Amino acid sequence: MLRLSKMADYGLVLLTYFARESDRWLAARELAVRSHVPFPTASKILKALSKAQLLESERGTNGGYRLSRPADQISIADVVSVFERPVALTACLETPHSCSLEPKCPVRSHLRRISHATSRLFETITLAQFSSPFPLEETAVLMPQRKVMEV
Repeated sequence: MLRLSKMADYGLVLLTYFARESDRWLAARELAVRSHVPFPTASKILKALSKAQLLESERGTNGGYRLSRPADQISIADVVSVFERPVALTACLETPHSCSLEPKCPVRSHLRRISHATSRLFETITLAQFSSPFPLEETAVLMPQRKVMEV
């Protein structure tokens, strides 16, 4: 199962607050309280996002962090790449020649296709989109009902 690390997950959570309040400087402590992300973790994530130039920071009593560019110009891939390696569903896609089955693997090309599609999807979703409610009609398209065979 493809799963984001806790740091990438929390990074997305924290950035939604910035996307919703793009005109404000937000302090690490305030974000930790509002998001329920532990303060040391929130602080570490905010520093990493700042180092990656997704956030800018300002010291002082009126300082904090804010987005370095508009939320519609930041992709989910931009955020996830701060904390994760490129999407790879299997070890052989992440590290070539790491599997003895690789030369004759019948599914490797399909797994590569899925990995690339996932990466492209992350690139097409902006932080602005991610920060707003997910339309119910899109949920039905992305999660079709499974047909259950009757016995």
